[in-house]
Amino acid sequence: MSAAAALAAPRHPRGGAGRAAAPRVLPRRPARRATQTVDIPERVYRGSHYSDVFIKVWSKTAALDLDGNIEHCNAHVDELARFAGISVRDYERGLAEGRTPGPDGGEPEFATRRMTRSGGTGRTAIRSVRAVTTAERSVRVPVAMCDALTPRQLRAALLAAHAEADGHVFTAAELAGELFHHHGDSKGKPLTDRTARRILKDLEASGWIGVGHRAGHQGRNTVTVHRHPLHAAPLTDPAEPAPTADTAPATAAPTEPPCADIHGGSGRDIHGGSLAIKEYSGVVTDGMAQGVVGIRRRRPTGSSAPAPADNPTGSVPDTFGSGRSVLRTETTGPAAVVLGPGLSSQEWAAVWAVLAPVVHTLTDLSSWEWTRTVREIRHQLADGTSVERLTDRIARRYASTETIRSLGRWLLGVALVRHGCTDPRCESGVIWSGRDDHEAGADCRTCAYARETAAAQAQRMRDLEASEQRAAARRGAQPLEDTAAEGFAPRPVQPAPPAALPLPEKATYRQRGLAPDGEIRAAVQAFGPAYALHVYGALRTLPLLDEDDKRAAQAAVDAAQAAAPVGPGYAYMPGQVRAALGARRAAAGDLAAACPDCRAQAGQPCTSPRGRRRATPHTARPSAAEMRDEET
Repeated sequence: MSAAAALAAPRHPRGGAGRAAAPRVLPRRPARRATQTVDIPERVYRGSHYSDVFIKVWSKTAALDLDGNIEHCNAHVDELARFAGISVRDYERGLAEGRTPGPDGGEPEFATRRMTRSGGTGRTAIRSVRAVTTAERSVRVPVAMCDALTPRQLRAALLAAHAEADGHVFTAAELAGELFHHHGDSKGKPLTDRTARRILKDLEASGWIGVGHRAGHQGRNTVTVHRHPLHAAPLTDPAEPAPTADTAPATAAPTEPPCADIHGGSGRDIHGGSLAIKEYSGVVTDGMAQGVVGIRRRRPTGSSAPAPADNPTGSVPDTFGSGRSVLRTETTGPAAVVLGPGLSSQEWAAVWAVLAPVVHTLTDLSSWEWTRTVREIRHQLADGTSVERLTDRIARRYASTETIRSLGRWLLGVALVRHGCTDPRCESGVIWSGRDDHEAGADCRTCAYARETAAAQAQRMRDLEASEQRAAARRGAQPLEDTAAEGFAPRPVQPAPPAALPLPEKATYRQRGLAPDGEIRAAVQAFGPAYALHVYGALRTLPLLDEDDKRAAQAAVDAAQAAAPVGPGYAYMPGQVRAALGARRAAAGDLAAACPDCRAQAGQPCTSPRGRRRATPHTARPSAAEMRDEET
């Protein structure tokens, strides 16, 4: 720049508003993995440009590319894949996606510098991640969440954090519109609402988000992203001792069987592998514990065929049938207990104890009905319902049922359903509780009050109906001369309404348009408006009916005005008052004319400037009255 140009350029004082603030780069400070956070820009997790795996690769690489580290991220791809919990092939695909320009047309997300010599020796490559500035939208999430969630769950969690920052309560359909398929025939298409709801349910079960059911605007579910996974802990009785290693059950809590989900129509993700090859196991680690790379077979072979069921005594009924889960028996206790996948021996014993009243009919259940029945029993047992209560409920329902067409539907819709009020102890109107409860076996107060209220309401309705019937009978039995003797005029007998004339066929649209107004009015006068509306339609008949009504109303007003007497003060005075008072006397004397000083009307007294009545009129008013008399 020349000296003249420098002098001509506008000058701004230091710190003034003329100098725009440059975008600031968000820092990536080193921290422990449990507390470390990473800023993920919107260009990474919004849209279908980048895959779900790329978001996980970007977050892990950015978490290792810290400020002040001249080496940036120099970990091997195998180590990075184990840290992120995905396969090596998926991590390499994510790195390949990041080497291309982004959707905003900027520089690539990853910059790689090879450190291998020409002879083949050297070090691992150094990778740096594109910086995130304050000029673009981003969300800050924990690194532990990025490592723990699957790629698709991570994108959903980032979108939930984005909506939470904006204060927007989204629906499952809106979330599904932001999640896309990245492989298969549906590539680039959004997911279904059911898949989005399943993802939110999995995130809620993992503890990384909290869902407030029906707590948002218009009954929407509110979603809150947590900085640490939060899990609901069951309430325990403080009087009971805490479980120890000796008293704790040997088996872990069973997991829920997976639901029938097609994952949006694209099938389950195999994480970069095929059905029967060497695969890297997804091991989540924070650098202290290293995962072991092993081999996992996804397709069963002939050598690993399941063994047949061990049921020598035949005491176990063939509930599952052919092709279902294999059963085995355990004879360590006094009696054989049926076991199955995902359930312990104690849980199976509780299930069979509940189904004891109908155990002889369980062979009619299908696999789906059996799974749903076991799941419902487990849910009720987990909610605090005792085994004895469920057994008694099924026994009473089975004894009171004559015909059962479908055992599965009867178990799920009748036998296992609790009948009672909002009190969890209520069982069909009877309190069912523990031995220490003094109300056990007594009638439920809430149900008794509801029954009394319903009975009282029904009695009131019956009394009201009976009183109406008695009144109608008295009116029908009492003769007319009795009413006349009591001083009341007999009620005239109303003639029966004439029978409705059969309506003719409707006129066509051409006939309605050509029909004159007089013909329509004549039909109204002869047969009524309903007849004219049916034949000529509302488009032709209604304007004429409105016009006739207006004419009749105006004629009634004109007749009333013609019948009213003409004269001052007679328009508002009733006839009885006018007859008693007589005609209004005309103003005479000084009050015959209006006062030019106080503007008082003729016949009204003069007033002072403060609005008070004067005893004598103003001096100018008698002269005005004289002038009025002369003119008259």
